[in-house]
Amino acid sequence: MAGMAISTPPTVGFDLDMTLIDSRPGIRACYLALAARTGAYIDADLAVSRLGPRSRTSWATGSRPS
Repeated sequence: MAGMAISTPPTVGFDLDMTLIDSRPGIRACYLALAARTGAYIDADLAVSRLGPRSRTSWATGSRPS
């Protein structure tokens, strides 16, 4: 067994409250690409405007995007 490499599976993380990076531009681009590919209307700007409030804050205050 000497000299055998041990492989570790890849790790995937999710930044659900968007505190690590601002992924809005990429998410918006995905919505626009999906709309272009499917012909479906998607209001990407509206969808992106609803991203980002921290879950705990949103749930605690019951806040909704304006």
